[in-house]
Amino acid sequence: MQYKTAYIATTDNGLAEELETCNLPGVEVLTRLTGAVSAEQVFQFIIHLSSAVAVGVFARWIYEKIINRDPKKTTINSQQIINNLTQITIIINGDIQKKEE
Repeated sequence: MQYKTAYIATTDNGLAEELETCNLPGVEVLTRLTGAVSAEQVFQFIIHLSSAVAVGVFARWIYEKIINRDPKKTTINSQQIINNLTQITIIINGDIQKKEE
């Protein structure tokens, strides 16, 4: 089965908690590791997406989570995000690593 992987890093505690409890079909969220940068803790996640539909659902979900937050606190695939669904989807799809099980 082919799947896609995206990497999310955030210093937003609330977003990190929501990612940890994310329960979307076709989306698997794994905690990668955490570290401290200055006084802020950085939460890192590996997101496995099973299909193009899962990418779309996850992009919409994360967009809804960050729309009222500071997007400067979160990166996807090492790219700074903005409050824009299209841009989030492009980041996820653009740097995606395709793997086969």
